Amino acid sequence: MDKKTIGIVTFHTADNYGAVLQAYALQEYIKLHIGHYVEIIKFNTSTHEKEHKLFEDAPDLFRKVIYELFTIPHIYALRTRAIRFAKFRKSFLDISTRRYFREIDFLEDIKHYDYYITGSDQVFNPRVKHRKCYYLGFDKKGSKKIAYAPSFGISKFTDDESAFIKSMVKDFDKLSCRETVGADYLSKLTGQSVPAVCDPVFLLSKEEWEKVIVYPPKQEPYIFVYDLLGGRSDIELARKVSESLGGLKIICATTRTRIRYKGIKVLRNLGPCELLGYIANSECVVTDSFHGTSLSYVMGKKFISYIASKKSSSRILSLTESIGTQNQVATKINEFNYS
Repeated sequence: MDKKTIGIVTFHTADNYGAVLQAYALQEYIKLHIGHYVEIIKFNTSTHEKEHKLFEDAPDLFRKVIYELFTIPHIYALRTRAIRFAKFRKSFLDISTRRYFREIDFLEDIKHYDYYITGSDQVFNPRVKHRKCYYLGFDKKGSKKIAYAPSFGISKFTDDESAFIKSMVKDFDKLSCRETVGADYLSKLTGQSVPAVCDPVFLLSKEEWEKVIVYPPKQEPYIFVYDLLGGRSDIELARKVSESLGGLKIICATTRTRIRYKGIKVLRNLGPCELLGYIANSECVVTDSFHGTSLSYVMGKKFISYIASKKSSSRILSLTESIGTQNQVATKINEFNYS
């Protein structure tokens, strides 16, 4: 088989666990199981650089000061986390040597690959910055365009957004979507049969993930909370699970600094490898994250998926339905029973 060159366009610059791990999984699957040359295209503008700020943006000076006062006690942990993300990208992601600093350079002077793949994550969200780039809005010049497991991140579209999406996907050679609702939307929009496919993190076995896992120090059994948006609700749910399991201790990974997590161990310094280790070593995972749910399943762990935001619920609900774990979804904490 002739080896092809493949360029992946995806979110990988931000210090976001799901983004970098899904990018790694897609890259490794193509290398290990298909055998092509692959690299992640380094689309990294000044907008992307702002994603690395340790201090949260605030709408006014007063709140900026308040936010910084909450963040300062955790600066060392957050910097350690940023260093670990940078190390992960350097060690495990095959990123192109050529960097595209501007959208116009990307769209008008993209390097030639035999195949361009956009996905996964919310690369098809029409409200993200540089959306034309993530929709591969350039002349493919004889190459192939593929969308693998993109997510829209939203379920309602304006007429202008639908018109934009339709115009951008018309020259794709293969389309798919990560969620069923998104696949149905694309099918109606394009008149094609668009399949729903799994997120890239499912493409690698637990044994293949071992290459990047960093396990935590030996300790007593614990429940691991990966808190994205849920905050105290995630912890309340974890306490219910802990009671059912005989009072296991709770360890929480989060970057939130304006919430007090009482009576539990909180980790704000984990990189992607360390997060995987804490998931893999846990007795149970409680998370409101799509990728937290996905990785818990891949690692063969018991897990509870909490719906912290109705806006993002379709992602988790579509996932848990596809893997048959609807009974492990919590929408109302008081009504959820762990067994």
